[in-house]
Amino acid sequence: MFDLSPSSLVFPRTSRAIALYGTSCDAVTQWVLKFQSMMTSPSYFVDAIHGEVEEQATVSLSSVGSQFQISSQRLPFSDFYWVNGNHFSAPIQIVINDPFKKNSLEKRKAQLTNVALVISENGIPEYLYEWGVVGSETVCLNPIDVEGLKEWVISIANESILHALVLVGGKSERMGLPKMDLNYHGVPQWKFLESVCQELNIPVVFSCREEQQDFFLSKGKEIVLDRFGSIGPLGAIASAMNSKPGVSWLVLACDMPGLNVDAIRMLIHQRNKKAMATAFRNHERQWYEPLAAIWESQSRGEVFAWLAQSQCPRKLLSVMMTQGVKEANALWYQNVNTPEEKENWLKRRV
Repeated sequence: MFDLSPSSLVFPRTSRAIALYGTSCDAVTQWVLKFQSMMTSPSYFVDAIHGEVEEQATVSLSSVGSQFQISSQRLPFSDFYWVNGNHFSAPIQIVINDPFKKNSLEKRKAQLTNVALVISENGIPEYLYEWGVVGSETVCLNPIDVEGLKEWVISIANESILHALVLVGGKSERMGLPKMDLNYHGVPQWKFLESVCQELNIPVVFSCREEQQDFFLSKGKEIVLDRFGSIGPLGAIASAMNSKPGVSWLVLACDMPGLNVDAIRMLIHQRNKKAMATAFRNHERQWYEPLAAIWESQSRGEVFAWLAQSQCPRKLLSVMMTQGVKEANALWYQNVNTPEEKENWLKRRV
């Protein structure tokens, strides 16, 4: 047998996985069957089959009309997985409002990092707002709204996947040493940002210079090389978009040590997937922070067109449709670029 903890399953990086929460296992199965019938492409259902003793459970993968077991946490490839949230977590979540299961759901609220849909007869229940797991962009549909549910399922199945792009290629001339190696949280900053994304189930790609690639590849990390030379972070973003055209990018700079799980969770909760980007709004400087932002896949054309006239990602966000994050903590996106700024940040943190 193997680990059945919520984080035990490893989904392929290019796949989408959605976990259903808030109701019984039997009801989850029925909802998945409905969703699968609405899709035009095949999908799998990840569930747990239990023996007489809970610890003897094994994992079952099933598509419509077939079922088989696997013997490890690593799943065979599929473009799309539906997941029973009573047993496993996934990067995207659906909450089905069942008042009798509220207490059970509350025990798993830490897994509700990216609630995309709430299925409820009377709107989103207040307790989900109180837990801080839903926002203004969370979709709510009535369980009898078949057409609305079908439209949502088709939309999410065709939606771009979110990856994190951690920028480690800067030369850190003002700091005097690589900012990716600075220790603000007990580990190098590149590793801290990776751990933040892993906690939120977001695949991580490191944007680096050619001379850095051996370091990251030796550690088994996925990288993308900046193919636009020394033109700054917009070249790194463009290179990532070129490598994976169907992916939306959560861009994170190593010079913002305040970025943490709460910051990224707020960014995701307030994400406007119809916009070109969602970014923290720096109210002091009156601009959007391009390196603490989600750049949607549909902004790819805008990025490449902009490169013909400018290398400034901040100015690009000001002229294209950008969703600003409300009520953000200014310390999350504060830049630290010199040894003095680093010391001041560490003192303020204490």
